Amino acid sequence: MQNKRGTVIMPVIIAVLGIAIFLAIIIYFFGGIPWTSTIDKEACHNSIIQRATFNAGPIEAGKNNIPLNCKTEKVCITESGNDCTEYPKPTRKNPVTKVEVKGNEDAREAVLDQIADSMYECHRMLGEGKINFMPHGYTQKNYCLICTRLAFDTEVEQQVRKIPYSAIYQHLQQKHDPDGRNYLSYIHPGWENWQASINTFDAMKTMIPEMKDLTFEDWQMDLTHENGYAIIVQIKPQGSWVAAAGAAGVVGGVLIAGTAIAAAIPAGGLSLVALPAFVGLATGGTLLGGITYWELYPGEEEGKGWFYSPPTIYPYDIPTLSSLDCTSFETAP
Repeated sequence: MQNKRGTVIMPVIIAVLGIAIFLAIIIYFFGGIPWTSTIDKEACHNSIIQRATFNAGPIEAGKNNIPLNCKTEKVCITESGNDCTEYPKPTRKNPVTKVEVKGNEDAREAVLDQIADSMYECHRMLGEGKINFMPHGYTQKNYCLICTRLAFDTEVEQQVRKIPYSAIYQHLQQKHDPDGRNYLSYIHPGWENWQASINTFDAMKTMIPEMKDLTFEDWQMDLTHENGYAIIVQIKPQGSWVAAAGAAGVVGGVLIAGTAIAAAIPAGGLSLVALPAFVGLATGGTLLGGITYWELYPGEEEGKGWFYSPPTIYPYDIPTLSSLDCTSFETAP
């Protein structure tokens, strides 16, 4: 009897162990996939479409009643495996996407990959600028969404330190989406290659006297910058542009160039309306900020269009965010 009982029990034990091992493998391989982040992006994209779709007639029900279901994705690029100090302790309601890297080159490539992917996903998620997602009756200057915050642990900061914006634009050109489009021309229609950014930088120097001694190589992301960086999209009503036009200069330590720069942009640079503004901190001979490119989408009715600024990298600090003149952020910081 004991032999028979052992004969019956052993297959059961083996089967249970097999199922446990199989479940462990499933959890191991699929546990690292950021399902929450994917769901959040799709939820945001759907709310963008819903708000625009139901924005019909004079009541504009979509913009009035449908809130955007968009949250800022917090990304921590770490070599130590520790959390980034810029964020509070991650929770289920306030998650942080952790990207673990090894070694100098791996860290640099991971930072470039994360920037490129975040910019691409942000642009796709918000409808590529073709959808007016401003709330009902919005007549202010800039309406902004922070798609992603990027932070780095001390090891990554010390190993990578700075990344030239030229490397970022080159990386955007090298990466392709499933449809075969490179990220650069997808985000900036009309840009055939990353060298268009050189022409734009040189044009900005003619507008801002404080930039006269800076070279294109001085335009860099400094990973040691406190609070990290943010990828931000902006949109504004077409009629607000005159009020938003500002003179070039320095405000609160932030370099700003207004709409007059459009005349200085070489042909073949940007599509639609080329009205960039440089927003960023000049620190120790390094320009940290990004160039804000405004593109005009005319809309279905005359005078009812909007200006859209594709995803841009900015230092995540009070002077820079204030200089964007955003009167609304409909995302969690």
